[in-house]
Amino acid sequence: MVTEELINRFKGLTSEEFLSKYKANTVSARDLEVIEELKAAGFNDGVVNVLLEFALLSSGMKMNRSLIRSIAEHWAKYEVSTIEQAIIFVRKEHRQYRKWKGSLSTRNIQKWA
Repeated sequence: MVTEELINRFKGLTSEEFLSKYKANTVSARDLEVIEELKAAGFNDGVVNVLLEFALLSSGMKMNRSLIRSIAEHWAKYEVSTIEQAIIFVRKEHRQYRKWKGSLSTRNIQKWA
């Protein structure tokens, strides 16, 4: 379930403002280009904010442009268009990643045992 509080966290700021909070007010021209690309692809500020947070947390708080573009392409394919859909999608993808990563380490243990 996605709470209104969580939705409002992503909804209340433009993507530029949201990113500047994460990057301590050091948003570069290249960062702004990525945001503009995402908006040109049809994503609204709230969805872009969810995507940026997920990408930053996934890449050690670095703007990994190829990761961001890859996520955006994936979301466009599945027609993610609302903040709620984006949050649900992130949660689902993260669960699948943890499951995959857990099975990978289990296989390695069994292989060497």
